[in-house]
Amino acid sequence: GSPAASSAALTPMTSEEAMINHMQRPLESNNTVIYDQQFGNSVAAGALLGPFGVAANIAATKRRTEQETAAMQGKFGFDGTAMARDALTAAGFVVGDGSTAPAAFVTPTLRVISSGGDALYLSVMLTVGQTRADGKPWRGTYAYYLDEELQRPEVVAGLSEERRAALVAKVQDGFMQVAGLLRDDAAGKLVNGRQLFFRSKIISPRFDFQITGVELPAPAGRMVVRTATSVASAPADRVEIVRYVEPKQ
Repeated sequence: GSPAASSAALTPMTSEEAMINHMQRPLESNNTVIYDQQFGNSVAAGALLGPFGVAANIAATKRRTEQETAAMQGKFGFDGTAMARDALTAAGFVVGDGSTAPAAFVTPTLRVISSGGDALYLSVMLTVGQTRADGKPWRGTYAYYLDEELQRPEVVAGLSEERRAALVAKVQDGFMQVAGLLRDDAAGKLVNGRQLFFRSKIISPRFDFQITGVELPAPAGRMVVRTATSVASAPADRVEIVRYVEPKQ
């Protein structure tokens, strides 16, 4: 399904939501920059079978997430709520604080995604929740993956003013792009194309499985897909199309 939104209330993550599992932690106190880290510390932990292996791997992943979060804490200095407010307003939404019932609640985040090594992928995300006309709740995610990688050591050391300014501009543009996806989907402009199976290291960094989705209209150099719960736009060269599903005759 797609949202039907004209007004939006920005609701940043709570601290509890920002730490909902062992694979994510907030990098800023405003809970709009989230570290997404799916890797454990050792192959050995993953080699154990059964519940002990699972528990060991969760513990190792949590330890690594927390260690790397501590080293990057406060290094971005971004306020995703302010950026999302500007972007949603520019996209034509009436943005409020939720005191009057909006068409949709929107939670903005910049996801800093671990590649398992030093490289960090970046995704600007809007998580949208609303109650449909039939009274049923609907929740979906709109994601815009940047064509920019960071190296964890440079973040830990502190980004130069120049590097940070360039990054802020890219993230602001990412919020504009993702707000545009939400607007176009609400207006029925993201028309479903062919069904496909694809892989993407930036969308699924740890597990190299095939993702099923539907191709959507995309500008040159981008790939936009709809999955069961999300619309994602990524650089086309970071998405491998495994195969298209031919419609049954």
